[in-house]
Amino acid sequence: MKVIFLDVDGVLNSMDYLEENYEDYRLHPINRICVERLARIVRQTDARLVLSSSWRTGWSPDEEKIMPACKILTDVLKEYGLEIYDRTQTLKISKRAFEIYSWLQDHKGQVESFLILDDNNYDWESHGLGSRWIQTDFEYEGLKEEDVPDALEILNRTYGLGEKISQFLYK
Repeated sequence: MKVIFLDVDGVLNSMDYLEENYEDYRLHPINRICVERLARIVRQTDARLVLSSSWRTGWSPDEEKIMPACKILTDVLKEYGLEIYDRTQTLKISKRAFEIYSWLQDHKGQVESFLILDDNNYDWESHGLGSRWIQTDFEYEGLKEEDVPDALEILNRTYGLGEKISQFLYK
């Protein structure tokens, strides 16, 4: 399976978007233009969405247990034929890279390829995840149109040429 580790703030919205929608940003915190871009990536790669965002604390596989703010997210995703497959666990070490490593370890043998969409640099490069990360723009646009081809290339890249899925897993 192909996986997109999805941050929300800075990927599916931006400061500009939130400021423009200040009056009702609690009702509309998700920019549908960014979701449409994400939907194209998912459709073209058949990737699954795994929440790595702080929003994951409000999500549950049981729809009745999804917190109201996260329900807004899942409802908007549904409008575009998207759904959240899973979420990373919150670890005491509180490093997003380790949370992704942990998720990959739990799904060892199932992941063909993965992508990290996040506006923050959690030192991805030093954790060996830089080649799988697209830094989105929290300030102005979130997930940009020019990010889409890069995301497709990363997700369609199979492990090879020195890159093996095992390099992303705990030994």
